[in-house]
Amino acid sequence: HTPEAAPIPVSVPAPVKPQVDISISLQESGLVMVETSRDKASMPPTAEPEVRLGRRPKSPAVTNSEPLMQVETHK
Repeated sequence: HTPEAAPIPVSVPAPVKPQVDISISLQESGLVMVETSRDKASMPPTAEPEVRLGRRPKSPAVTNSEPLMQVETHK
């Protein structure tokens, strides 16, 4: 049995992505690029106490422990 040589890894160059200038497309379409200020975007929300609106939820219905009975009705 002869030991096999380890395969030599072949490096494949990464495909070059073409640089696209979107400013031309924006001008042609009439759009404007807007960037949010990092100061405003990184501010944590202020901690405000939770305000409960509306009425309180109903208390759960009381269930009887008696056995159920089937009632037939006729019109």
